[in-house]
Parts: sequence; C-alpha cells; structure tokens
Amino acid sequence: MAASFVVTGDATSRTRMTNAMLAFLEALKTTFPECQLCSDAVTKFNLLVVPDPYLQDEGCRKWLAALASPLPAGLAKYAPPLERLIGRAPVLYHAVCYKDGDTLIQCGEIPLINGLKLQEKWERPDFSENRHVMLAYVDLITRACLEYAHVDGLNPLPEVPTREQINQEIERFAAEQRSALPSEANVPSAFAATLGSIAEMIGSHSPAGSAPSGAPPTNTQLQEEWEVLMRHPRFTAMCDARDAGAIACLESSSIPAFARASDSYARMDEAAREELWTQLNNLVSFSTVAGVLPPGLRGKIENVAAKLAEDIQSGALSLNDLNPERLMAIGNSVLAGTTQADMEALAGQMDKLLPAVGAMSRNNAYIRGLSQQAGLGHLM
Repeated sequence: MAASFVVTGDATSRTRMTNAMLAFLEALKTTFPECQLCSDAVTKFNLLVVPDPYLQDEGCRKWLAALASPLPAGLAKYAPPLERLIGRAPVLYHAVCYKDGDTLIQCGEIPLINGLKLQEKWERPDFSENRHVMLAYVDLITRACLEYAHVDGLNPLPEVPTREQINQEIERFAAEQRSALPSEANVPSAFAATLGSIAEMIGSHSPAGSAPSGAPPTNTQLQEEWEVLMRHPRFTAMCDARDAGAIACLESSSIPAFARASDSYARMDEAAREELWTQLNNLVSFSTVAGVLPPGLRGKIENVAAKLAEDIQSGALSLNDLNPERLMAIGNSVLAGTTQADMEALAGQMDKLLPAVGAMSRNNAYIRGLSQQAGLGHLM
C-alpha cells in the first residue's frame, strides 16, 4: 500500500515550514539574480502558496513524497551498503541526511525546485562555496515538513545509519567478497599505484601544514570515492581537456589527500601540471577498463599483471622480455578458458574499452613503443 502523509501540525509549524520554503527560493533568487526562473518562482510562491493553507499542505505532502522515492541505481556510492544495512531500497531522504548534494541535484525529483535548472547552477564554479548553504535549506525544509506532518501507513522514510556504520558494512562486504573470490584483487595494482602517485604530486605542492589529519582511508574507500568522481557528468571530459574544473572535483571529494588540490595545482609549474594530467587520465582509463571488463576476465588480467610485476621485481623477467610476441602469448593465455558469456559481454563494451585502452597506450611511453614495433602505432 502506498504511504500517505497526513498534515496534523498547528498554524505555527505550518508557518515555519512555509517560511523555510520561501527563504530557500529567495536565497536562490539572490544568488542567481540573472535567472528569471528563480525570480518567477519567488513571485508565484508569494502570490499562490503563502496565502493558501491548502497549497501549503500540498507542498508538504509533495516534498515528503519525493524524499520517499527510491534513489536511482548507481547514483550514490553508499546505496548498496545502505540497502544491505536497512533491508530496503535507499530513498532520497538518505541523500538529504548525508548532505549528498550531487545525488539530490541529479535526481531532479524534488518539488518546489523542479524546473529551476539547479544542476547547471550546482556545477558552476562560482556556486561551489554556496552548496552547503543550499543543502542547509533542504535540511531545514525537510525537518519543518516532518514537524508539520506525520506519516500514515508504511513508513516511507526509513532509518538512517551513520557513516561509520556504512563504512563498516563496506569493509565487511569487501572481506566477504575477497574470501569468496580469492583470485580477484580488491583494488587493481595499477589503480592503487596511479592514485598514490597523484596524491604524492598534490601533497608535494601543498601549502605547509595542510597535510590531511586522521586515519588514512582504506583502499576500498578510496576506490568508492573515485567511482563517485567518475560518475560526475563532466569529470572525464574535463580531465581529457585538462580543465581545472576537474581539480575542483578532486578537492570536493572525500579523499583526504585531495583536500587542498586547487592550492597545490596553483603552485605547480607546467611540467608538474602536465604530469598530473597524464596520471589523472591514466586513472580515468584504468577505471573505464575495470568498469567494462566482466568480473571473471578482470580477475584473470589482474592475476597475470600481479605475476608479471612479481617476476620483474625478482629479476626473473625484464621489461625487454615483454616484446610483442610475448605480450600476444600473455593475451592468449588470459583469454583461454574465458566463458562465452564473458566474451559476449566484452564485445558489447568495445565502444568504451578501445578508447580507454588507446588512451592508456598514448600516456605510456613503453606501451606506445611496443605498439609501434608491432606496427600498430597508427591506432594509438
């Protein structure tokens, strides 16, 4: 049965809720004075909603109903562990409680602000310092609505585990997966090495006394945070264009090493910046490849890569041994025994896989050299 919201508050709580909604719209109008949509929204709210208790009640119901709607799949990094913890699909209310503005904006399901093109405004660099203010208004309106109304029927606003509980669930589930699939590496070595290199470059140019404090995040947490960056609608394009907006995205992430990324970038010379962009685009390519490879095939590749690295470090193998023939043999050994389902899944992702592999080759001098020896340089 669909839940319904019954307004039971008094005139004072209704006024508090209405004032919170109006203050939010007026703040948007002040922040974006050139936006006619925001200006019209304030005018309409004053003329229609403020004098009409019925429309105020309806606004409360619509707001809470929107927050009870499920989160779109793949949008919030915390959704899978959250669902395991609460035993039901996460809803937009969780994004409000976690102050997850990116998810709220991309959902586009919140009444009152629909049609105001907030996603465009949210991504503007000059709005970055005001994002927390917008989230504070959303939280204020939500609390005011919950004070004014109670829920009848099945509660659509479920419990909200703490971030610590979610992190514990992520670690528990990762350990369980590692135990069930011992051949799969938790974090690919190429990803970990490249992310570490980027963090080191940013850290070496950070202002004195700006080193991150507290316990360092786990590899699982780092990869989860990076995956959130990869879901940003413009992050990969900004990396490819060497747009400083990508640096701002790094800084806005929850990865401690990137907390002062913009300051560090400003202190870099051209050579350091070029190296940073190369490593960032490598990491984007690694993530793209890892995301489209079927799990079984990805596990084989990671195992082979780990064995090659071990042999090189021990001296049993040198880079000179990795000629085109040897690489071809390695590729054949990886594909041997691959299931038909995995091959079909891989074939369906070639439009994403080939550009990512090509980008990695262009950014890696050694692989580029091997490609030229094999007569494939024109493809890179």
